[in-house]
Amino acid sequence: MELSKLQTLLEDFNNLPKISIPRKTFFDVSGYTHYENVCSNILEFFFEQSEQHSMKDLFLKSLLELLPEKSRFETDGINTFVSREYEYIDILIEADKFCIIIENKVGAPLHNDLKGYRKAVEDKVKDDNNFWDGERPKIIGIVLSLNPIHKDDEIKRMSAGEFDNITYKAFFDRIRVNLGNYIDDADGQWLIFLKNFISNINSLEGANLMDMNSIRETIKFLDENDDKISGLMELRKKTYDYFVSEELSKLKLMLEDAEDIRDDLRRDFHFEKLPGECGATVCCRFSQKDIFADGVFGGVHILHIARTVKGWEIYIILEEKKQLSNQVLLDLLEKKGSENGKVLSWKDPNRSSLLLWTCKTKDNDEITLREVADKSIEWIKNVIDVFSVK
Repeated sequence: MELSKLQTLLEDFNNLPKISIPRKTFFDVSGYTHYENVCSNILEFFFEQSEQHSMKDLFLKSLLELLPEKSRFETDGINTFVSREYEYIDILIEADKFCIIIENKVGAPLHNDLKGYRKAVEDKVKDDNNFWDGERPKIIGIVLSLNPIHKDDEIKRMSAGEFDNITYKAFFDRIRVNLGNYIDDADGQWLIFLKNFISNINSLEGANLMDMNSIRETIKFLDENDDKISGLMELRKKTYDYFVSEELSKLKLMLEDAEDIRDDLRRDFHFEKLPGECGATVCCRFSQKDIFADGVFGGVHILHIARTVKGWEIYIILEEKKQLSNQVLLDLLEKKGSENGKVLSWKDPNRSSLLLWTCKTKDNDEITLREVADKSIEWIKNVIDVFSVK
């Protein structure tokens, strides 16, 4: 494939509309991403002040703060009763001074009889008249929706029932603002669950707002250029594999011929392919007989000189030893000038890894193999020096 055609393909790709794919949440995995009943059950749980989340009136306070001034109430010290599906109402919150009707709209259009919902609660208040101390509670209607209500028929329904519209985004933004006052007492498990719930709703909002025309345009581009894209990826892999193998072969010979490290260690220079990317390493396995006092053998350690599409890295893998802990070795290597002190993670608790040196070719495209070899030899000698500590 000619380079000019590749360049044109990349330019066309860069001109495509940007698409943000929402990250998966627990609800995506469970299959309950958009069920309004599931969302309403979760909301009921968090609105109930005595529940195990220990966030008390966080949800209620945040919701009321988004209402017009005439509909706001203080929530400190008040008792509430939260119920689901009373007369088909998604959530009903009852208190001495107010009753809140919440119609939860995650995906479906607003076709509910909001005026009828208000009438049902008004009748309930009248029937419960003996339970109210003094003035009857104010009835507040809220449509909680992913996106703002803007259709004429839906606006008329809200107006007939005297409902206000609050979006999930505004609600969650207010919860985030207020959360700091509740976080000390909040249950950690339910904090994580709340975060996942918010992420799920945010992803649904993003899916609803995502420009499907942009998606179709991108799919059309990918379909029309499938052969070119496949060819580009195959060319990328073959070119980098060849280039990396050539550079590492020369580097391997330089290290094997290096006289100043030839007799200091038992070593085996060999190649290892890096998983999941274009690149490979020269692995230097080495050990010393007298690393520790009393002739204790120090184990085998692996120094990797890696060449990837981004540049060079030198890092070391350490085996756990009773005589000298990995943390001590890491500290000693850091004193030798290892870059960033970056400790790489391992599943095996008996192994550690530390980044010793890195060089990105885009920042230093004039780096030579001789310089990389010298840096590798320098770090092999540093490692030998560190392991020679008695």
